[in-house]
Amino acid sequence: MTAPVHPDADPGWRPLLAGRIAGRLAALRLVFAAVVMGVLLLGVVVAVLERSDDGEPTGSPVLAVVVAAAGAGALATGELVGRRQLDCSSDPALANSYSSRFFVRLALAETPALLGFAGYVAVGRVELYLVGAAFALVGLSRAAPTVRRLAAETERLRGEGCGRDLRRALRAAAGGVS
Repeated sequence: MTAPVHPDADPGWRPLLAGRIAGRLAALRLVFAAVVMGVLLLGVVVAVLERSDDGEPTGSPVLAVVVAAAGAGALATGELVGRRQLDCSSDPALANSYSSRFFVRLALAETPALLGFAGYVAVGRVELYLVGAAFALVGLSRAAPTVRRLAAETERLRGEGCGRDLRRALRAAAGGVS
């Protein structure tokens, strides 16, 4: 027999695995999972193209430093965005401000992988994608709407005088960003 689950408890990622997408939190997690899969599937495309490529890479390996610098910039910017104050005036405002911040962080995190992929396609150096993907996966891990991260964000909000629960606000909000 399992212990009863509190109605305000964050169900984590299990509803997604069961195909139940209800509320903003589940929608954010679904989008997050799709972006991670996109980064990984780009790696599959690179591997397939690399196997079929008979030519020598044309670009300088120094381009990997450019991708790494862009990745570091994206990570730093994502961290700054992640510290942005959330609107705690109401549950819908809290959910909207978190969602907006989440999508900006997601876009920033994905950028190095896309840049690395474009570099790979342009000059044939697989390390460009690998460097970009590594930075992207770190950024994505920092932006993930995990149970632990949302609990920490709720505690941070409480420390700032906000009595709202971010998890509850996200679960109650409709799936889209209004």
